[in-house]
Amino acid sequence: MLLVPTYVSTSPIAGKGLFAARDIAEGEIVWKFVEGFDKRLSPSDVELLPQSERDAVFTWGYLSQRSGQWVLCGDEGRRVNHSDQPNLAGGYDTSRPGDEGYSYALRPIKEGEELTDNYHHYDQSAGRKLSGEVPSPELANAGSRRDAGSQPGA
Repeated sequence: MLLVPTYVSTSPIAGKGLFAARDIAEGEIVWKFVEGFDKRLSPSDVELLPQSERDAVFTWGYLSQRSGQWVLCGDEGRRVNHSDQPNLAGGYDTSRPGDEGYSYALRPIKEGEELTDNYHHYDQSAGRKLSGEVPSPELANAGSRRDAGSQPGA
């Protein structure tokens, strides 16, 4: 769930992107996984979906390196584009079992600046997505899981 005001606009990176609607302070939490608002699907659940819905999961979701489950943002947080020099980073609240994490500002972000994250830090399907390949539900069994640990202020 997005925790700061944002808007969607044309991105110089790819298609549409998510932009800050106000200045965001360094360290401010921008997005966090909220059970019931954001969705989590097992790879076997995704395999059972009709092809059009699977395609939507692969396009808009990410395959969590932490849980091995597909995560779908319940809002426009799904429009954060990839960058090798992102202005967001993620962490996990290790006191919350099953936490799928949060994103915070690595540095001050100006109003109107596109929000970016490095997909490789949390998405097992990042390599395939960024190369244009369509990920598959089975990726969860092929990738390793990792826990980035908690960040201050979570």
